[in-house]
Amino acid sequence: MAGIRYITPWILLLLIFFPPVLGSAEEEEKELTAAIQNQYQSIESFRTEFTQKLINASSNDSEERKGWIAYKRPRRIHWETESPEKEVLILNRDFVWDYYPAENVAYRYSLQQMFDSKTMLRFISGEVDLAEEFNVTRIDSEAEASELIRLELKPKNPDPSLVEANLRVDPEDMLIRRIKLVDFFGNQNILRFENIEPNCQPDPDLFELEPPEDTRVVDRTGES
Repeated sequence: MAGIRYITPWILLLLIFFPPVLGSAEEEEKELTAAIQNQYQSIESFRTEFTQKLINASSNDSEERKGWIAYKRPRRIHWETESPEKEVLILNRDFVWDYYPAENVAYRYSLQQMFDSKTMLRFISGEVDLAEEFNVTRIDSEAEASELIRLELKPKNPDPSLVEANLRVDPEDMLIRRIKLVDFFGNQNILRFENIEPNCQPDPDLFELEPPEDTRVVDRTGES
């Protein structure tokens, strides 16, 4: 269930970047959406630890992953899964790389492939307008007492990779602490963030990848 072969990391990094006394719930949701998106668009860089849970709807099998993510504007992402196996996903000005050291293979994609669809990388890079592309609803549930703001996002133009998303946002800093993505088949991708460090100035070398000489490079830049 690793990487591209199950629920791709970019579809999961999906929502990291994004909304009177208020006259209606709709106005409140628009304001929350704008506040979240403005916060992320104002951040020049960040680093965070993550825990990810992937749930396969047909088999009910699940897998938990842990690692860390670094981001730097514009469009620089280093996503490193440390367990259960190491995987390094890098987006820079030239390509998107997905590298599996244990398998000695690196997949290379074009930027256009990633930004032509509703991918997680688009959201992290601030390339998506949440208000334009999603219907946002605030969820208040007594069954789940939480200080976090809970939002449900439904794509205005759903595709198989994403039919629903749920966010939990800290009202103190308007940063996302949890994302749940659901695809057409009911597979779930749940990502939790801890120890978020905004504007941390990550090392530029994090966003470059030179695969070892014996690595098998699979070039998928020509695929549609």
